[in-house]
Amino acid sequence: MFEFACKRLSHALLLAATLVVPSAFAQNAWQPTGTVKIIVPAGPGASLDTTARIVKAELEAEKALKQPVVVYNKAGGGGALMLHEFNEHVGDGNLLGIQSFTILTSKITGMTKRTYSDYTPLVVLFDEYVAVAVRADSPVKNARDLVARLKKDPGALSIGVATAVGNHIHIGAALPLKAAGVNVKKLRVIAYKSSMQSLAAVLGGDLDAAAATVGNMVPLMQAGKIRIIAISSPKRLGGALASVPTWREQGIAADFVATQGIIAPKNLTPEQVSFWVHAFSTMSQSADYRKRLEKMYRVPDFKSGADARRSLDEQYANAKEILTELGLAKD
Repeated sequence: MFEFACKRLSHALLLAATLVVPSAFAQNAWQPTGTVKIIVPAGPGASLDTTARIVKAELEAEKALKQPVVVYNKAGGGGALMLHEFNEHVGDGNLLGIQSFTILTSKITGMTKRTYSDYTPLVVLFDEYVAVAVRADSPVKNARDLVARLKKDPGALSIGVATAVGNHIHIGAALPLKAAGVNVKKLRVIAYKSSMQSLAAVLGGDLDAAAATVGNMVPLMQAGKIRIIAISSPKRLGGALASVPTWREQGIAADFVATQGIIAPKNLTPEQVSFWVHAFSTMSQSADYRKRLEKMYRVPDFKSGADARRSLDEQYANAKEILTELGLAKD
C-alpha cells in the first residue's frame, strides 16, 4: 500500500513538473523590451507607409505587445537605406521593416547588392494586384484594344508607372503584355514619383495609360474619370472592382501578384522569430485588420516560415525572368 502511494505521489509530482514547464518557458521567452521600430522604404502616404501604420495600430492593440511602436520612413535607393539600417543592427529583434516587392527587384536590377535572403523574412501579410487604366474617353476600351495597338507598335502608347522602371508596377503591366505577344522591351514606360502623379498625367493627357496597384485607382474610377481595362488578379475582385475584368478573362493567360510582409535584420534568434510570427499571426486574424485590407483591395495571405520563403523565392524567379526579358536584369 505504501509503495502504491509512493508511486502515485511520484507520478503526481512528475505531472506537476511537466505542467510548470510551459509557464516557466513563457516567462523566460523573448519579447521586446523597448520601443519597436518599423522602417518603411518609402515616403509618408505611400502604399508601404499605409501598411506600416496599419501594422503599428494592430500591434499596439494586441495585449501581448505592451511596448510602443514607431514608424520611420527611409525612402530611396530601392530599399537600400532600410537594408543599411538592418546591417547596423544585426540580431536586433526590436527592428522590423516593411517588405515590398522592391527588395526583390532591386537586387535583380543592380540597385542593391543584397536581397530578402540576406536578412530575416518573418511573414508575408497580403497580396496586391496591378491594374492598367486609361482616361474615360480614351479610344482604348479594353485589354484587346491595348494589345492590338502595342503589337503593331510597342511605342505607340506611353505607360506611366511609379516609382521606378523595373518595379512590381512595371512588371504587373509588362507580364500580361508579353504573354499577349507584345515586344515589351520596346514599350514606352515613364516613371513617376507616385501613382497619384502618373494617374494625374493620364487625366491631363500627358500619358496614354498608367499602371498602379488597384486601390490607388478606385476613387478615380468611381468618379468616372478613368477606365480600368484589366487587373492582374487570377479572378475578379469584389466591391467597386467587381465589374472590372482580369487579363485572363480577356484571353491573355497571365496573372501577377506582389506581396507585402515583414522583414527583420539577420541573425534573429529562434525565440525572437517565434515571438513575431505569433504576433503577426494573431494580427492577421483580427477582423479590424481584415476590414482595413479589404478597403484597399488587398487580399489577406498570411504565410510564415518555409511557406513565406517559398513564396518569396517564386516571386524572385518570376521577376528575374520578366526583367531579363525587359533588358533590365543585372543579377
